[in-house]
Amino acid sequence: MPESETPFIASPSNPKVKELVKLQKRSFRDETRRFLIEGLRETERAMDAGVSLESLYTCTEFFTNTADRVLEKAKQRGIERTELSKDAFEKASSRKGPDGILAIAEQWNTSLDSLELQETPLLVIAESIEKPGNLGSIMRSAEAARADALLVCGTGVDLFNPNVIRNAQGACFSLKAVICSEEAIKMFARKHAIKLIATTPDASKPYWAATLSEPIAILMGTEHTGLSDFWLERADERVAIPMAGSMDSLNVATATA
Repeated sequence: MPESETPFIASPSNPKVKELVKLQKRSFRDETRRFLIEGLRETERAMDAGVSLESLYTCTEFFTNTADRVLEKAKQRGIERTELSKDAFEKASSRKGPDGILAIAEQWNTSLDSLELQETPLLVIAESIEKPGNLGSIMRSAEAARADALLVCGTGVDLFNPNVIRNAQGACFSLKAVICSEEAIKMFARKHAIKLIATTPDASKPYWAATLSEPIAILMGTEHTGLSDFWLERADERVAIPMAGSMDSLNVATATA
């Protein structure tokens, strides 16, 4: 669509702007099976990974030098674009210092049975990660390590939270992530002969002493209490991250990395 024909929304009270704001809430995301992607890098990586984008909202006042490339990719894919005023975009954005792009995308489901594992698979299992930003950072670390998948269990998990998307920096679009029960993960690991390695400060073995050349799943627990007894009792091996300084633990995202 030529630039002159791009629809323009000036008012922050416009229904489409209100819809963007509502997508910040999990209840509306779950109801509509859609979610919000914000940022040039994140939007480009979503398109490169084949994520289905429903529409694009831009504000050229915030654009950087990479915007033209992202807009061209969106145009080639036939993604509808709407230009917002600065006030309207700031109303819809959840970031300080936005770069001028928001996208509405369709959610997807990934099941355990659909996972395609490498010959020597590496899985990361995250239990009850409370902070969305930490879950996003774990995704980034897992993707960087070429993990086959991130398996997420426990309470309060929302893979499409804006802070997950932001902290994952695009990794959430290329890394397979599955939400499932602890029991389902345990059965999946046993079926594929995957060794369960639990991280806990109480372990006597440091993480570098673990055997990592076989199929493994690394278990990471909640920020405050660590792994539940379910996993500690079923782990094939327990390892710790020794602390050289005065701290007794690490942030779960840092520990995963």
